[in-house]
Amino acid sequence: MQTVYIAPSANNAGIKFPKSPWVDELDRTDELAEPSGLRTVRLVPEITNSELAVLQAEVESLGPVIEWIKADSDPTVDDLRSRPLDSRKLWSQTPSVHLQTDVLVRCRHDDDTKVQLVVPMSLG
Repeated sequence: MQTVYIAPSANNAGIKFPKSPWVDELDRTDELAEPSGLRTVRLVPEITNSELAVLQAEVESLGPVIEWIKADSDPTVDDLRSRPLDSRKLWSQTPSVHLQTDVLVRCRHDDDTKVQLVVPMSLG
């Protein structure tokens, strides 16, 4: 294999790039043992929603937020001050944080199809 020296510039910083011959991808299709392409992968959860809801409720920073959402009530300023910083940060996102099948999730305001699971650190 030959190497070609490329003069230094802002984009390549004098890196040597290998010079490879042109490869026609249509000629390589016969080499494939099986068809290439996207495959569907189905992930089976190892934890159920109810188990995750219990784990979330047991976490010091998530439990109060879940209770406030379930009760559909706003905590007082004193309640917020008495909670960990993570609870206060999560509560500040309440328009986008809600319960979905008793599991705490976060959705974007403009797109409810993008859901993020709030994962307790004990699972991380």
